[in-house]
Amino acid sequence: MVISRFFSNFTRFFGFRPKPTQTKPKHTMKHTPKILTLFGALLISSSAWAVDATYYTSLDGKNGADLFTAIGTTANTGYNGSITYSGIWEAYKTTDVDADNNIIDIYSDCSFTPGTNQCGGSYSNVCDCYNREHSVPQNWFGSNVNSSSKGVAGTDLFHVYPTDGKVNGMRSNYPYGETSSGTTWGTGKLGTSSFSGYNQQVFEPADEYKGDLARSYFYMITFWGGYKGTAFNQGTYGSVHFTTTYTSTGGYGLTTYSIALLMKWHRQDPVSQKEI
Repeated sequence: MVISRFFSNFTRFFGFRPKPTQTKPKHTMKHTPKILTLFGALLISSSAWAVDATYYTSLDGKNGADLFTAIGTTANTGYNGSITYSGIWEAYKTTDVDADNNIIDIYSDCSFTPGTNQCGGSYSNVCDCYNREHSVPQNWFGSNVNSSSKGVAGTDLFHVYPTDGKVNGMRSNYPYGETSSGTTWGTGKLGTSSFSGYNQQVFEPADEYKGDLARSYFYMITFWGGYKGTAFNQGTYGSVHFTTTYTSTGGYGLTTYSIALLMKWHRQDPVSQKEI
């Protein structure tokens, strides 16, 4: 399977391999996969499928920094960056809906109708509306940030998820992590980190989406960081997860804390049908 091989190569330079694909129990999917949307016509046209067998051949035999660079180059093949920030609302109608045509909200169990329950005006409670969550907050970006533009990190669907507006606001720009004594917001928690390597405020998402978010971070640092040159270590908390040192000793752009946390999440929540 093409997507499975993508993630197998994508995570190889961190020294582990993904577990077999699983189907998450919460949602029955009918959406157009995000990764296909991101890679555009290359993967979704009938002619493109004919070259799937060779799409990743440039990665064969590579390891470490060479593999890191090659993955970024390969990810750029077919990427057309055609979605604007406002266009993300429309994209969600096919990329992030379940079999009942409800928005799949990774921060709550609320039921949202695509296009109807979008956050616009004021809202104050969980389940009021859904909005567009940059899993890598824009406050952390160093460049390529303008969300009104096409082909920038701020409009990349791979990491911009539909989430409950209130919970999104409570997450704010806090880094992801695990907390043993946090306050529950939707299906997530906000509290002091209990994961080794960081001891400040973090947001912990639901278990079933931790792997999704980990792989989003791997993608962002490989494609937008290593390949495109976007820095994600800005703002108050960007440096908790990211560096700008794309070498083996520098964690390929991820901090020691981030690698340990995201590797754990990736292993515990393997690639699911939602992502395929």
